[in-house]
Amino acid sequence: MAKASVVSFDEAIQCSRALATKKPHTEWVSLFDALGCTLAKKITCKKNLPSYNNAAMDGFAFTYKEGLRELNVKTTILAGSVVDACLVGNECYKIMTGAKVPFDADTIVPFEMCQVYDETMVILPEKVKKGDALRFKGEEATIGTTLLEEGRVLNSRDVALLASQGIMMVEVYKKLQIAVFPQGMN
Repeated sequence: MAKASVVSFDEAIQCSRALATKKPHTEWVSLFDALGCTLAKKITCKKNLPSYNNAAMDGFAFTYKEGLRELNVKTTILAGSVVDACLVGNECYKIMTGAKVPFDADTIVPFEMCQVYDETMVILPEKVKKGDALRFKGEEATIGTTLLEEGRVLNSRDVALLASQGIMMVEVYKKLQIAVFPQGMN
């Protein structure tokens, strides 16, 4: 049986430092286990955020024209549905938050800002700004840009961002494992 050697606390620290590497070891973890972990490599954007022009609010989407006030509702666009561009004249779409905006609409007025509206028509407020309530493709991040830097401790927002990119596993630094075995002196 090998005899255990006794070292002082300071000697133990020096031995530990000699065994330590400059960069900790890494491991791949599921997003479900990534909260609080430290990212080992930077993450770049794989798909534009948002990935298409979409409605920032529930409202009416239309092609902006100076002085436009009264519109007829052509169709309703729900989040997740796709509608081909089909506006003619003074028409608009009734649109829900997150829904894809067809290319023939460039402005959205929220329901609560409209003077009057129902399922067939809407009267817009006097002051409308082109591009209102419209989130453009790539507005938050474009393909190739850095989303998260190496060394970042992942929080819930980061995990949601990674999930939105379709990333389900991330490389993180392994957490340190330290054990202290105190022994009494004989």
